[in-house]
Amino acid sequence: MIVANVHIATGDLRRPWATGIAVRDGVIVALGSAAEVAKLRTAETDMIDAGGAEVRLPAGCTVGSQVVIEPASEHHPLRIVAATS
Repeated sequence: MIVANVHIATGDLRRPWATGIAVRDGVIVALGSAAEVAKLRTAETDMIDAGGAEVRLPAGCTVGSQVVIEPASEHHPLRIVAATS
């Protein structure tokens, strides 16, 4: 799954914002610009246009972290939450 047109607060001082995220089997595989992440798109990739929504990654989440992307709701256009074991 690729989420584009999103404004993600990464918590990384070197790169505090990302505009795209790719998640495969519940694991973040890319986080960066929408153009960088779009390079991973295949014919089978689910795409989500977040409509410019601002979301925050859970503390400590980065590439390799397990996450769940929750669909839009009345109060949250999109949520990225840490996966629980």
